[in-house]
Amino acid sequence: MKHILTLCIALALVSPTQAETIKSENHNDTTISRIAFGACNNPRRNTNGMYQAILGEKPNVFVFLGDNIYGDTEDMNVLQKKYNELGAIKGYQQLCKQSKVIATWDDHDYGINDGGNTYSMRKESEKIFLDFFGDWDPSLAFVMGGALLVYGVGSRLVQRRERPLVEREWHLPTRRDIDGRLLGGAALFGIGWGLGGFCPGPALTSLFAGFSGVIGILVFVGAMFAGMLVYDRVIR
Repeated sequence: MKHILTLCIALALVSPTQAETIKSENHNDTTISRIAFGACNNPRRNTNGMYQAILGEKPNVFVFLGDNIYGDTEDMNVLQKKYNELGAIKGYQQLCKQSKVIATWDDHDYGINDGGNTYSMRKESEKIFLDFFGDWDPSLAFVMGGALLVYGVGSRLVQRRERPLVEREWHLPTRRDIDGRLLGGAALFGIGWGLGGFCPGPALTSLFAGFSGVIGILVFVGAMFAGMLVYDRVIR
């Protein structure tokens, strides 16, 4: 991926119950239905043509995954100049108007490749990054934290009962080993979720939510049930 933005368009078919709402200076509230992301971008090589390809996909959100400018310098004036070069690209300016742009602060943007807390210009580099891309928004971390808290407390309270309300006994996993089937299944689940934008429960509810991408949802649900059938008839 030498100095080439690896563009991966994720057609995240999200239901209204799943969708997040974004807000920025350039946008009204917008439901996220399409996310594009990429990494390894050199503003001095990747100019308007690449951004026109991204713009053509009309993503609601674009995520720079890192190595956004290849700063690679301890001179903060040079680092600032490289961010300015990205900001001066017309295609990038159009992308910021059309989509919410967020970014990961990676090593080549940090100022020194594979640098750590000992990097002398860390604070200065961080400020330049945040001034360009905007402050970090931790709100989604609170959503995940709240869910974990409810589950952690609730599951222990519920299991104090002798049995579930609608079942004769608890069906809890007893195996503690990690094998190839567990790792492979987890990987397949993650790949399917990443490609389709769904986990199984919301995929089923989205069939009846009136979402415009119902064909994509049907394909996902069909593939999900096909996988269950293969497991039941062939693998198990």
